[in-house]
Amino acid sequence: MQTTGRKAVAAINIWWLALGYFAFYIPYSALVKALSSGLMAFDNGIGAAARGPVSGLVLLPSVVIGTAVTMPLILFGLGWYRYFGRRRVAGFSLPLPSPWAAGSGIAFAVIIATTTLAYTFHGVSIIFALLLMRGGVLIMSPIIDKLFCRPVHWFSWAGFGLSLLAVSVALAQLPDYGLSGLVLLNLGAYLGGYLFRLRFITRCAKDVDETVNRRFFIEENTVAMAVLVLIPGLAAVFGPGAFGMALREGFTTFLSSGREWLGFIIGAFYGCLGIFGSLIYLNRRENTFSICINRCASLLSGLVASFILIVWFNAEPLNAHQLAGAVIILFALVLMSLFDTRHMAGKDNHNPMQRVFLFICDSNHTRSPMAAAICNEELRRRLGLDAGVNARVTAQSAIYAKSAGLTLREQRDLPARARDALVALAVPIPEHQASEVNVYGMHRAEKVLCMTGAQERELLRRFPWAAEKIVCLDRQRDIPEPSGAEMAHFLVLAHAIRGYVGHFLNSLGLKPELNAAEVVAENAQR
Repeated sequence: MQTTGRKAVAAINIWWLALGYFAFYIPYSALVKALSSGLMAFDNGIGAAARGPVSGLVLLPSVVIGTAVTMPLILFGLGWYRYFGRRRVAGFSLPLPSPWAAGSGIAFAVIIATTTLAYTFHGVSIIFALLLMRGGVLIMSPIIDKLFCRPVHWFSWAGFGLSLLAVSVALAQLPDYGLSGLVLLNLGAYLGGYLFRLRFITRCAKDVDETVNRRFFIEENTVAMAVLVLIPGLAAVFGPGAFGMALREGFTTFLSSGREWLGFIIGAFYGCLGIFGSLIYLNRRENTFSICINRCASLLSGLVASFILIVWFNAEPLNAHQLAGAVIILFALVLMSLFDTRHMAGKDNHNPMQRVFLFICDSNHTRSPMAAAICNEELRRRLGLDAGVNARVTAQSAIYAKSAGLTLREQRDLPARARDALVALAVPIPEHQASEVNVYGMHRAEKVLCMTGAQERELLRRFPWAAEKIVCLDRQRDIPEPSGAEMAHFLVLAHAIRGYVGHFLNSLGLKPELNAAEVVAENAQR
């Protein structure tokens, strides 16, 4: 099946991504904590430099080098660099990231560095570091969803609430920890990085077209890996006092200490978990769901890593509050997984795997709602459904057409003449209230069909990342508003739209002989 002129790319199941993230986060966090706290101290014959704990700033250079090598190698092996976007500069087509992907890449680099440093502070356990970082990002998730008009399902709210409860329970002894200014500064930088990254991802990715998501990720990652090595390197050269001295030691003495390979391995583990984590964030579900899955997986991995350090290296045991928080997290995961299965089966209006065709006109008053209604009736006929109220293609169907406008005006109902024209074509009259196009609707749409070239240009200006799926319904000429108020003018419009919609569905391979079982099977593969 062709969606945007090329073979569709299948999304990876978010639960498999969470499992991969969980698996790689365990050795990553355990090794960082063990090395920075001196639990893995050893003498390899080099001398005192190989003994004792390694500070976070000394360890950071080898870790970022390991990450900056691992992530690009994996993405190159997957063949994803072919998704990198090209942009025209001075008449030349060059492989350059979009400004949004570049900004997200800088934020991602900050997140990688501060995550590693968070586990190296004295007196801060793996679980406590995770709870500090995860709580803030959890709070951001519904705010970002609200900002970009993404609906949040009740089970996502439940997982969000349980996750925050787990964090609150585990942080009940917060006054006993005595957080230093460096810990709080690092936490602020980490949360700031996520604030920008999640906004950029939600604006330009989390799309029904996985090629959009992968293009954003590969551009973001390219910038992140460059910044990840460049900034610590510049700080090592120009950084003042103990800060610069520690980084210089990390780039020089530590790289020949006999323990640098541990830093490279830690970086490689982060490179792997970073890919899994990024793909979770890029999943088309709402942030309140995907971020909960990510945060829960990392908290559970931190729990396992803590037990490993306790058993193998005699680290300090976890307290009852931290264990109680882990139990709540497990319950949240079970709850979300159970109801997510029903959600993915298409039982509600916001199934992220639903195929949506979005029709656009100026005010979503006449042309676009008529086109959506005609398309849904044509889909019903092509899917082989029997006529009748219960056999309509509806908002709960696996494939569905809807409409929106560039702006709204006072009159939002479908005009009476438009309704009569639909009846004349035996098209069920939709329950319609005009709505304005937004980022969420554009991301959900497999194809966005405009009535005029001016509308297409305006959409490209607002949503440049969606360029490959924005087209005119009639690619030869504009489809104007009815030229008069008489019924005949609305009938002419309805018949013209039906012809254009038929050509569009044919171009997607949705032939009249296609049956519902074939569509369901194909959607399962997408």
